[in-house]
Amino acid sequence: MTRTDRLQGLGLVRLVGRDYAVTEIGWDKFTALGLERSTLESARRHLARRCIDWSERRPHIGGAVGAALALYLEQQRWIRREGKTRCVHVTAQGGRGLWEAFGFHWRG
Repeated sequence: MTRTDRLQGLGLVRLVGRDYAVTEIGWDKFTALGLERSTLESARRHLARRCIDWSERRPHIGGAVGAALALYLEQQRWIRREGKTRCVHVTAQGGRGLWEAFGFHWRG
């Protein structure tokens, strides 16, 4: 099960066609994290694009929501980037934060 599968299982997003849609439950959660719905919905990029990870070849949430979540995770120091690459690593603090915020364990 991927992290995106877990977000779907929690009812935060759902697959609609080729992309994801954020549910009202999802907006409640993301707003509580500080993501601004109106800003994300008015962004020029897709809202919640279903993207295939370049390394693991598994789907993840891209678009405005994915970028905002990634920025949030990085600002909380839950993830750290590997140099200037697209690789990220979950920190010990991030493992705890992901559990508390979303109820899943990270086994990297």
